[in-house]
Amino acid sequence: MISKTNFQTLEPPDGGKSIVVQEVDKLIVRMQNADREGIFISGKLIDKIKEFVRRNSLNLYDGEKNILVCCYSCLRAHIMKTSKELGLSPEIIAYLGDLLTGEIGHNGYYLDSKKIIKIS
Repeated sequence: MISKTNFQTLEPPDGGKSIVVQEVDKLIVRMQNADREGIFISGKLIDKIKEFVRRNSLNLYDGEKNILVCCYSCLRAHIMKTSKELGLSPEIIAYLGDLLTGEIGHNGYYLDSKKIIKIS
């Protein structure tokens, strides 16, 4: 059984959600430990997640300190699309979908650097 983890997100004024980059690190640890549940997540996927976060992180000031954030919906879309492109099994894709709940992209698209990517 998958135990869902609530990752710390920020809600900017536009109503979207951004995931704090340190929380992405926790997500990656969860993915690496999924083998305990019989789920084996590709190291290639984890590398691609790290690269995506590096390309798409923004530095926000919360009134006390700077915080690196990444759009949660875009990250989720990238993970799901990349999982399919890497040929991961439907079981793994379902696991990832349960691990990260919420919107996948924005109206069928997500942003990666300065490129708009269609979710297929």
